[in-house]
Amino acid sequence: MKYLKIEDNRGFFLKETEAKNIEWKPVDEITKEDLLYLLNKAIGELPLKGGLDQNIIAAFERIAQGLKTLSWNAAKASKLNPTQIQLLTFLLKHEPTDYYVSDLAKEFNISNSSISDTISALVKKGLVNKVREGADNRHIKLELTSAGRSQALNADNYAGALISAINQIDIRDKEKLVSLMGDIILALHDAKIFPVQRMCLTCHFHMTNADGHFCKLLEKHLNIGDLRLDCAEHLPITI
Repeated sequence: MKYLKIEDNRGFFLKETEAKNIEWKPVDEITKEDLLYLLNKAIGELPLKGGLDQNIIAAFERIAQGLKTLSWNAAKASKLNPTQIQLLTFLLKHEPTDYYVSDLAKEFNISNSSISDTISALVKKGLVNKVREGADNRHIKLELTSAGRSQALNADNYAGALISAINQIDIRDKEKLVSLMGDIILALHDAKIFPVQRMCLTCHFHMTNADGHFCKLLEKHLNIGDLRLDCAEHLPITI
């Protein structure tokens, strides 16, 4: 939209009147408020730098920032750090865990020493029980204590504000969103950005047929909303 023009060697600008009408006014009558109005209108019509793809990435970054803030708030309320919160909620969904320390480090994309420190802190706080499996000190079994389970259940609701926003989305749009997010996560998994994934699309039990998605383990058809991004029964596809 054009906001300035020259006519008969005189400059004019578009001005919004109190009646919300748009009129051409001489430039010598322009005020500070008029300049701010024109600037905001012009910025609003600028093309997005980098196009639609970059705008989608910016949206992901804003959501990730919000989740990080919510996670920190939950951690501070429970006097834990975000990694400790993550491990508690992980155990809640995957208990009992029979892992090597290195597997858990890969799960959270941190060093072996960092995950060992996290486990030790949770054991010391009485939130997790640790049992060594056999003679190998690296092989451990972790279980939530009753206090740990309570903390994990509270922490698992840390994204309540985001859930409230998602609840306002139409069910069909939610299904499209889940499908699109799954495709993006799968692409990042294939690019080895995510070291560990337990989603249906990377599972040995997943298949597609004329009806869509099917789970061979559950022996049932899966709707888009049934596709999991973190399934405890996940079995990686072997090539």
